[in-house]
Amino acid sequence: MSKGKIAAQCAHAAILCFQKAQCSANKETQGILELWLASGQPKIVLRVGGYNDLITLQEEAEKLGILAVIVYDAGHTQLDAGTATVLGIGPDKNTKINKLVSHLNLL
Repeated sequence: MSKGKIAAQCAHAAILCFQKAQCSANKETQGILELWLASGQPKIVLRVGGYNDLITLQEEAEKLGILAVIVYDAGHTQLDAGTATVLGIGPDKNTKINKLVSHLNLL
């Protein structure tokens, strides 16, 4: 993917994670979302090796109770429709997210 495509896919992930958190009935999730919004909506972009890594991270996030959403491309530009592009994780407590992704490198 080009740099612009990566940026767009990351934006999709951020919006999807926000929407999922906003729709949650869980009071803790609502509190975390409010803190995330008040702290400038921090985001960090990390690199994974490929699709299997995305799936593994999503499964691990779910086991830890961390919100995670895979973005699948619509296929209008560079990729085939249905291609998994990025995984949005959070918002959640830094300690929980760090436990999940501390082994990954920055993009």
